[in-house]
Amino acid sequence: MLLQQQHSTSTQTWALWKITEDVEELKALLDPVEDVPSTLSHPIKQCEFLASRVLTQRLVKQFNQSYQGIYKDEFGKPYLVNSTLHISQSHSYPYVAVILDSEKNVGIDIEQKKETLYRVANRIFSEAEVENAGGDLTKLCILWCAKEALIKLYGKKDLNLKEELEIADFRLAESGILNSSILKKHHEKSYSLQYLVQEDFVLVFNP
Repeated sequence: MLLQQQHSTSTQTWALWKITEDVEELKALLDPVEDVPSTLSHPIKQCEFLASRVLTQRLVKQFNQSYQGIYKDEFGKPYLVNSTLHISQSHSYPYVAVILDSEKNVGIDIEQKKETLYRVANRIFSEAEVENAGGDLTKLCILWCAKEALIKLYGKKDLNLKEELEIADFRLAESGILNSSILKKHHEKSYSLQYLVQEDFVLVFNP
């Protein structure tokens, strides 16, 4: 696995890796061994699953803890076994991103800039968000990643992406801060999200 980027503070660490191994090589790197879910039959999906675990294992060690596996709640939100560290994971082959935080809930999302976003933009983004993007594929990808990160922070699936997740206007740069909000009734909360733009992907997380 090739480390692309990593950043750490006293309470948080995140990293981005590029998958170069096959399934068997990734299995050999993981301790304890975790079975790939039977629903993941494609080798790429299996690699994404295993690589996210391997990267998580390495980041957990930076907090002087042992990695004992991951479980998910009924909404699919991941938790570390026997650990109070907060975790979020994302993958877009061949890239995998993981963030851990010892104090607060976290969300991270990585996406490649695909033109399919043009077709779904009006269903996912508000009129103001579409206007701010101005047809720029990179900005649409940032908006998409931001909403995915907010979903992970919220932790459930009952959100209307267009109406209950709001990303304020922003100017495009290689990196920046997004003012964002979850507008769900009885769960209204604002977040500052950071975005990073690379040639073939966009990464968004809450620092």
